[in-house]
Amino acid sequence: MWPDADLTSWLSSLPGDIWSHPGRPLAEHLEGTAALAEALRLRQGGEVEARSLRRLCLVHDLGKIHRHFQAYLRGMGKGIPHAEPSTWFLLTLLLEGNEKDVSSLEAIRCHHTRTHPREGAETYWTNQLASANLRTLTRKIEETLGHSSRPWPFSLPEKAAAAFKKKLLLEGGEDLESEWLRYRMLLSLLVTADRMDALGVRSLESLPLAPTTIPLPEPRRELDQWRRETHRDCLEQATQTFKGPGIYSLSLPTGAGKTRIGLDIALAYAQRIGAANLVYALPFIAIVEQNAAVARGLYGPEAVQEDHSLLETKRPRQDRKVDSEDEGSPLRRMLSSFRYWNAPVTVTTFAHLWEALFDRRANGAMDFHRLAHAVVILDEVQSIPPQLWGDFGKVMELLVEKQHTTFLLLTATQPRIVPGAVELAPKHRHTLPALRHRYRVFGGKRSIEDLPHLLEGFLDDPASSGLVVCNTKKSALAAYDLIRSLEEHRAPAEKDGKPQKRKVLFLSRWMTPAHRALTLRILRRMERAGTPRLLVATQVVEAGVDLDFHWVFRDLGPLDSIVQVAGRCNRHARPDFVGTVLIAELENDRGKSFSSFVYSPILLGHSRHFLGGNQTTLSDQRFDEPEMPERVQHYFDGVAENIKQGDLWSGIQEGTWDCLPDLYEERRQEDLVTVYVERNGRPRQDLTELETLDKGLETLDRRRYLARRLRQWAIQVSREELRRWETALGSNFWGETPTLLETLSEDAVLLPRSECRTWATWEEERAHPYGRAGFRVAETRRDEDWPDL
Repeated sequence: MWPDADLTSWLSSLPGDIWSHPGRPLAEHLEGTAALAEALRLRQGGEVEARSLRRLCLVHDLGKIHRHFQAYLRGMGKGIPHAEPSTWFLLTLLLEGNEKDVSSLEAIRCHHTRTHPREGAETYWTNQLASANLRTLTRKIEETLGHSSRPWPFSLPEKAAAAFKKKLLLEGGEDLESEWLRYRMLLSLLVTADRMDALGVRSLESLPLAPTTIPLPEPRRELDQWRRETHRDCLEQATQTFKGPGIYSLSLPTGAGKTRIGLDIALAYAQRIGAANLVYALPFIAIVEQNAAVARGLYGPEAVQEDHSLLETKRPRQDRKVDSEDEGSPLRRMLSSFRYWNAPVTVTTFAHLWEALFDRRANGAMDFHRLAHAVVILDEVQSIPPQLWGDFGKVMELLVEKQHTTFLLLTATQPRIVPGAVELAPKHRHTLPALRHRYRVFGGKRSIEDLPHLLEGFLDDPASSGLVVCNTKKSALAAYDLIRSLEEHRAPAEKDGKPQKRKVLFLSRWMTPAHRALTLRILRRMERAGTPRLLVATQVVEAGVDLDFHWVFRDLGPLDSIVQVAGRCNRHARPDFVGTVLIAELENDRGKSFSSFVYSPILLGHSRHFLGGNQTTLSDQRFDEPEMPERVQHYFDGVAENIKQGDLWSGIQEGTWDCLPDLYEERRQEDLVTVYVERNGRPRQDLTELETLDKGLETLDRRRYLARRLRQWAIQVSREELRRWETALGSNFWGETPTLLETLSEDAVLLPRSECRTWATWEEERAHPYGRAGFRVAETRRDEDWPDL
């Protein structure tokens, strides 16, 4: 046992003028951090020893006692690192208690930086335990404490160090997956409690998970009644099959109401196991916003936290008093400074869930403990790359076994991630009762110029609404230009005695998030009004975006992606109407398929095969929607057997915790620049304010708030593409402005409003890089393409 009373007594004797942060006594910060960490552990029920957690919290900042760090806190000097020196104090306690606890040592050493590989960490501590190094550490501890005139009551005995070292050498590498889980939990609780106390949080404030009293909407059409019955059947089966924490799946077709059913099942499970919270993860920000709104409608705005990189945290008005409920309170500052899931229900992205699980940065681990004893919904789970399916399934099983997490996988196309997952949707609910659409596949390969022929009978029907989905920005822009030109030259249809042309809209990630959000609002408004419309887009519309069209065209992609796009065709099963989903493989003028710029040959080969062709070529095919689920299941089986699994699970087992694979591979062009597009005064005002703010902890929440808001107006473009625009336009077009863009930093520029006309004018004249379709490449295009994933 370690001498708890002696340590507590020693901390209480530290002078009050030894700080952890400006004006905050160090002893109070250490006790506050330990208390908060224990409260977080108890709230969540995470499987980590209370004694180990308290011990590391009480010593995690002792390195700050050094006179140079104290001078830095008072505005003098640059300070010195404090995390590693703090580990020396913990080492003495471990030796005193004859314990081997590398994870606690590493949690302190990394709590302001990033995780080290386990082998490197064990080598580091093996070296520190050598006799000569022990004497050096003893001198360093004395030097650190010299300013306080308080000697450390514990030593570094060589005999205990030798035993520690022997344990490291003999036991290192055993059951590293369980030790990874423990290390991650300790780091998560320490970092969260440390950041909370530093920002003034002294106690936890949280709402309990409460049942919803919002009834299902009254049926307005036949499909609505089927949705109500599906909701009832799935909840009944979920109740009957629930055996405690585990992995469950809910396989329902698009448009069946999975969001509401999944939330209701998750809440029921949470109440049965006493879970502290729900985490609802989705692949794309657009559907995070959409589903967060559904959750708020069920549980109330206070109970739901929306978490993604583009979120604008609302600020308090300057003219009203700030109290504990306001954004100016310490907890609100904490939540705006760090992406911490504090609410009973968090709706977030797969990307941030992945960070919580595997990110090597200390702050990235903050939400890890919120997964213990939680119910985690993974919506559109097929969006996880196939090479990670098997390994991620093992991680989920580990969390179920060790941390009692419950997972609920929602999708219309269930991939083979966990073969033993318990299915909650009765088999007769796996397909809709109505035929919503038919598929038509065009054989061979086609060019963008073939689109009018492929869409014959659809594109020229002015009363219809249609969606065209392409794989790359270049092909999508070419399709948009072609379709928009055809619409411009088409005779307008009559509506209410007035000539009216269909609006052609565009969506891609080369549009600022604010621009994309505006376009989606326009589309939904037109849909509610029954106004015919055409949309050309990249894959941004695939999963969960609640839009509806009479017909849909999709360039060849993975079969599950095609099904997601098909879900936008006759989504609500209009009576006496069957939509059409058209599929073709488009290629550029060099004979290369646009899909090959984005997807692996294995995915594309299996997609061609299960669409009725062979591994290399599509064939002409026609089939109805009910046939697709079986094709998709065979597709997933084939992909799982043929695709090479990544090194996620092996990385956990081998201790390479500092470089576990990312969720999505970064397809980066060299030398990217952030371009801020100015509109209605944004983002110039925010950029100006951000420049003037100090870089201290006191302004952290405001700086992060501004950074999130700035992302609403930002896109990433290669530096070479910007140079091409400046060359193409020359300085004369801009009057007295010598360059196209205002340079903000080495990697950021502003596209100023003062030198720009309206988006419509830009689009018409091709005289500006940003228009109604977002960023455009200059007329002198390169011989390459730009994936939009």
